[in-house]
Amino acid sequence: MCDPLLKPITLPKLLFVEGKDEENLAEALLKHLQITDVDIRLVNGKDKFKTELTSTVKSSGFYDKVTIIGILRDAEDSFDSTFQSMNDVFASIGLDKLGAPLVFSEGMPRTGVFIAPDNKSPGMLETLCLRAIQGTPAMACVEEFYSCASKLETPPNNPDKTRMQAYLATLPKDVRSLGVSAQKKGFWDFNHEAFAPLRGFLENFR
Repeated sequence: MCDPLLKPITLPKLLFVEGKDEENLAEALLKHLQITDVDIRLVNGKDKFKTELTSTVKSSGFYDKVTIIGILRDAEDSFDSTFQSMNDVFASIGLDKLGAPLVFSEGMPRTGVFIAPDNKSPGMLETLCLRAIQGTPAMACVEEFYSCASKLETPPNNPDKTRMQAYLATLPKDVRSLGVSAQKKGFWDFNHEAFAPLRGFLENFR
């Protein structure tokens, strides 16, 4: 019998995201791409992908309804280990393993993963977005701030998250997080080349 607490499957395209910032950015970018039929599922932490995917596979009608599953998460210190970790998760619950970065499997459902910042490098969502604003006047202020902060007795331990928070402080409206800024029209240029790999990943959901 299916667990009645499992989230029902109402759309054939599922995108699992690590955190709220990923959820908001994915929603905004899908809207930018005019892709409207994707169910974005927040897992709240990198260690919860297996639990959430396992529960979803057990949902009533999963194999009849779902055509594609994608993952959006951070690489953090290592792209290779993160990619292997997601491969292991897919294999453990009976879904197709990933063939290569940015390449979706051919099975049903198709499976694919985008590991920020670019599906090949260490880093995170903040790393990706910072690339889209390099060379701007605001980033000159951010780098000046970070240079000062890094010399403190207890400096910031995450350079890109620190830079992102500093950048958000320069925006004309009070925006407390990257995800919220992504929802604001005009704050990010989603056509920038820095977003090209993520746009390409999301195009698979058409």
